[in-house]
Amino acid sequence: MDNNLIGLIEHVENPAILCKESGEIIYCNHLIDSIFSFLDIKKPRNINELDSNFDKTEILTDSKKKIAFRELRMTAHIYNMKDNNNENNIVYLFEKSLISDKVIEDIIEHIDEVVVVFNKDGVIEKMNTVSDEILPFKRTEVLGRNITDLVRQGLVEEPIILNMLKVKKKIYRNIVYPDGKLIAYTAVPRWDSKGKLTGGVLTGRDISRVIKLESQIKYSDISEDTEYISQSKIMDNIKKVVKRAAASDSSIFINGESGVGKEIIARTIYKYSSRRDKPFIAINCGAIPNELLESEFFGYEEGSFTGAKKKGKKGLFEEANGGTIFLDEIGELPMQMQKKIT
Repeated sequence: MDNNLIGLIEHVENPAILCKESGEIIYCNHLIDSIFSFLDIKKPRNINELDSNFDKTEILTDSKKKIAFRELRMTAHIYNMKDNNNENNIVYLFEKSLISDKVIEDIIEHIDEVVVVFNKDGVIEKMNTVSDEILPFKRTEVLGRNITDLVRQGLVEEPIILNMLKVKKKIYRNIVYPDGKLIAYTAVPRWDSKGKLTGGVLTGRDISRVIKLESQIKYSDISEDTEYISQSKIMDNIKKVVKRAAASDSSIFINGESGVGKEIIARTIYKYSSRRDKPFIAINCGAIPNELLESEFFGYEEGSFTGAKKKGKKGLFEEANGGTIFLDEIGELPMQMQKKIT
């Protein structure tokens, strides 16, 4: 394999595929890989999976032809190139305008999330129908306008788009609207082949049903009947340890595989503790999306998010104040969050 040839293919500004005379694909650069991913196409092993009319005997000189990627037809320039071993290889170099604006608009329109495309100056270029249903303004009001104008007009209080353009990296915002709808927004920068910022894409996902407290956070009234029964000396010893632990105000680490009853132990410690008249809150740490951990654990103040509930929201640690909070599957939390709560 010629690493110099592969390096050349990787650094061209066009989507490209390098293959042998037999049609066996040697290398696909990152641009063509992103197109396979975008169109949900399995990465081919042989060029004839894309070019059904491939015939090495016909590719004696440089040429170009149309290649069908499902419903898309794209122009590929085909070149013969020698490697270090003087063996002939074939390069398919696709034109940059691989996917038309119309196709992009159709794809955006069928995404079941808010999608807002904007340029490097903050001018909104494209939005989909879902945006009309969730955002506090309509497409007809904002398309072609700069986000700073929307801020002045009062349509946007905290401009996620401008924040992303300023820091030039992916950012997240979670917004709770007055109707209780919870939207997780992500703003991602777009770069050209030379590494210059060209704009970005804002997406918003309704995760209200994902974060339902009924399935992820259990506020429990522990009755006097809560108990476990055993005839094991080991379990009898555990009961003694549980009662000693209940008398302590220290944090307690319960170790064990999934399904062995760690929450039962936690509830029993709670039952025997002086905190039994206060809240017991059990949290499945693995069930809460990473982007929601901060706001769920620590809450937010009034005005933290655009469109958020006016009075803010208490975090779960504050809700459990004076009582007991059980962090199930704590190992699923990002290390940075584990440090914050310990």
